[in-house]
Amino acid sequence: MDCATRYTYHAGLVPAASTLYPERRWELADKIRSFGNSSQNFPALAPEVNIESFDRPQSLENQSKMLSCKACLRRALQPISSKSPFPEASATIPALQHGLPVHHQLQQRSHTTASGAAFLKEARKSPGNPEDADDVAEKTRRRKLEWAVDQHLKHMDDPFKIAQRVEATLKKDRFDEALLLVHRSSKTKQVVVAWNHLIEYQIRDKKRVNAAIKLFNDMKKRGQLPNDRTYTILLSGCAKSLDPKAAVPKAVALYNSLLKEGSTVRANSFHLNAVLQVCGRAGDVDAMFSIADTADARAGRKTTAYTYTAIINTLRAEAENPDKQKGRSLQETIDATAQTIKRCKAIWEEIMRNWRKGALDLDEDLICAMGRVLLLGGRKEKAEIMPLLEETMSVRDMTREKPDKDYPCA
Repeated sequence: MDCATRYTYHAGLVPAASTLYPERRWELADKIRSFGNSSQNFPALAPEVNIESFDRPQSLENQSKMLSCKACLRRALQPISSKSPFPEASATIPALQHGLPVHHQLQQRSHTTASGAAFLKEARKSPGNPEDADDVAEKTRRRKLEWAVDQHLKHMDDPFKIAQRVEATLKKDRFDEALLLVHRSSKTKQVVVAWNHLIEYQIRDKKRVNAAIKLFNDMKKRGQLPNDRTYTILLSGCAKSLDPKAAVPKAVALYNSLLKEGSTVRANSFHLNAVLQVCGRAGDVDAMFSIADTADARAGRKTTAYTYTAIINTLRAEAENPDKQKGRSLQETIDATAQTIKRCKAIWEEIMRNWRKGALDLDEDLICAMGRVLLLGGRKEKAEIMPLLEETMSVRDMTREKPDKDYPCA
């Protein structure tokens, strides 16, 4: 739209319908001259109006383009609705719109609808939305994290140094940074120790067995080979799980994977004892004895004093379990206790055979575990405690009427 038409809209000197007839534009020049072309009379648009351009009428075809152009019309209507100091100018808007052809009105409406939809879409993407703000903050935090990890890796190439850095980062409770550091390092080198620190952090500090096993699987997918320490951490963590019963199948599955022929890691006594501890905490006696049967000294799964201690303590705990005694009569409880003592005595005989052959080292925990089992019995079983201590720990039995003469005196 040219300056003349825009000036007419702002000034409101003529009816809005006159703008629909471009051949009469020359009449407007006389009216404008009568008021004077000064900024005092028309402060809004006086600097940009050229009066002389009004004198000579132009062709109807060229003048009709003035209102058929959507961009010109929009530029003209915007100052009318927001900045015009003349109240009469607001009446021009509907007249102009009704004077447009129908297809131009439809185009204007569709443009308005599309603009509104685009505005709403942009509003949803704007940081004013809390969810979008959180996404932006998360992306920013992630970029900073990646930058920090890249800076660390520029100065670290030794897996030992990387493991030290991961351990120090986990002590500050920055797990995401440590995990990203291990992921980046795993692309070019074996960093099993660093992975072990991550697994131990989840299973020891956070008590998250499932998260630790997920890390273990991710470790293998990235081409990292677990070592003995990896399985020991996992199995020991299962023993300290907040849900012991749910940890039993996971620990048994891990242990059985070590017994397979294609396994790169062989099960040892530490793995055996860790699984026995898991079964003992859950009170799963059947699973415990099935794992104990896999002990093999030639394969590196030698039974130790801890192995027997875990078994005996589990049997005693089951005999003293109040939940197991609720539905039993007194005689049934006595019989169950006697059966437990009998099973423990059979295990003790095996312990003494191995000890006498020098294949087993006794410790205080194992001897005291057997003594507590004998305390469950009657007078006869309790009388066997002092001879047991005398034989294994050289504690003199003063309950006998005639002590041995060759017994060394303190």
